[in-house]
Amino acid sequence: MFKRLTVLCLLAAALCAVPLAAAPIGYVAAIWGRGSVSILDTGMNPVSSFAVGNSNPNGIATDGSTIWVGAFSPSKVMAYDFAGNFLYEWAGSFSGLQGMELVNGELAIQNNTNIEFYNPLTGAYIRSIPGPGSSTEGLTYDGKYLYGIVAAGASGITLMDPSNGAVMGTIANAAGGCTYQGTGIASIGGGQLTLACENGNWFTVLSSDGSVVTSGNNGLQMYGLKAYSAAVPEPASMLSLGAGLLLLGYRLRRRSA
Repeated sequence: MFKRLTVLCLLAAALCAVPLAAAPIGYVAAIWGRGSVSILDTGMNPVSSFAVGNSNPNGIATDGSTIWVGAFSPSKVMAYDFAGNFLYEWAGSFSGLQGMELVNGELAIQNNTNIEFYNPLTGAYIRSIPGPGSSTEGLTYDGKYLYGIVAAGASGITLMDPSNGAVMGTIANAAGGCTYQGTGIASIGGGQLTLACENGNWFTVLSSDGSVVTSGNNGLQMYGLKAYSAAVPEPASMLSLGAGLLLLGYRLRRRSA
């Protein structure tokens, strides 16, 4: 019995030590006309929604637990959980809050021609970098580049270094035919982005060149889009775990022989 308990404890410890990786399981979108946030599935279909107490939500970000949604006017940032429970809010002096993204724990917000970074909990200003244009409709971060959709003055999606705003390149914008050239953008991993429009059109594209992978229309007036994730074991970690369990079984067998 003692040996069995020991084995179970070792197995539990090994499982808890497995590193976790992010896997996109859906989207959140700020819905302008309805004054709400919609939870979408991976096919961009609405699953649920909740009101945010503001008629013009614009810009959205999430860490998978908290949802930050901006208000175009009066400019402020509101925080909710995924059940729609209000958590807190803070005001800001933004020139038409639009693009928003969480970047390494900092909340990036478009403000006129700049992208400003804030503490998402307190609203404390941290730093600023130059943005790609005067009206950045959407921002997203893929772990390397910050991508920006600009309503005017840019012919594609701009790739930026989030540390200093340096332009690293541009890719085609499949949402270029929409009003404002798109009103939301989300990095979904696997070298892909999803773009959203104010008329419900959406496009999943390659982040390398903007080529369209799939597209559709969900009928929602989306003014902000982000993917959210769940933690799942990485394949390499599972292989390491399996090797460790095999070694453990071999040693136990030798001891009992």
